[in-house]
Amino acid sequence: MIKSYLFDQLSAVALYAEIKKLYPKEITMLFESVVTSEDGNFSFITIGAKERITYKDGKTLFTSNKTTQELEQNPFEYLQEYYNGIEKEKFKEFADIVGFNFVDGFIGYIGYDMVQVFEPSLKKSMSGLKDTINIPDLDLVRPKVIIAFAHKSSQLTLLDIDNSNNDMLLDMAKIIPKSHTPQTIKPAKLLGEGEFSLSKERFMEIVDEAKEHIRAGDVFQILPSNRYTQKGSIDPLSFYRILRSKN
Repeated sequence: MIKSYLFDQLSAVALYAEIKKLYPKEITMLFESVVTSEDGNFSFITIGAKERITYKDGKTLFTSNKTTQELEQNPFEYLQEYYNGIEKEKFKEFADIVGFNFVDGFIGYIGYDMVQVFEPSLKKSMSGLKDTINIPDLDLVRPKVIIAFAHKSSQLTLLDIDNSNNDMLLDMAKIIPKSHTPQTIKPAKLLGEGEFSLSKERFMEIVDEAKEHIRAGDVFQILPSNRYTQKGSIDPLSFYRILRSKN
């Protein structure tokens, strides 16, 4: 199912805030673009997860229809099989109809630690790294519904490519024409003091070691980092809006 509307009085961020309220238990994402080129015309909002792939501690988990199973392949092998088996012409037809290419597929994040899957020779040196924040190295979902906002034409398109969540499109059709009260930024409540993963002394040692490797010709560039972690009660959308205003 495809639904299209003129959406020229609110921003993609405002619509996303309403969708989060409408579907508090669903995974939602906002991919916002700024109109500086033809490629930056669209902002996307996704709702839900038909399917989900995660990777942690060397295990690939696949979730579909509320059932989770462990896969023998790593995530990239599975995705290669998956995309080799899809009806590519079907997606091309949908893309031609709606005017954008993101009509289906897996989205999410791929963490730095996945490099040991890309390059198995690094697995030995990375296997002893401590995961202090306990999140998957990879987390990808295939959305139930995709919403595209064309900034230049103010056209809003709701898309459910396999017609399995038409009820969600009908629910959203009810909130789109309504007026909305602007949402205030929710202040963050920090818990305790934040901390770096490495002491200043150890980090400076790493910088010196990196310089020696560069001088020796082992590498031509190293970018040391020192993760800072701060626990707290934070509204993700408010946090994003603050970062957005500064970037």
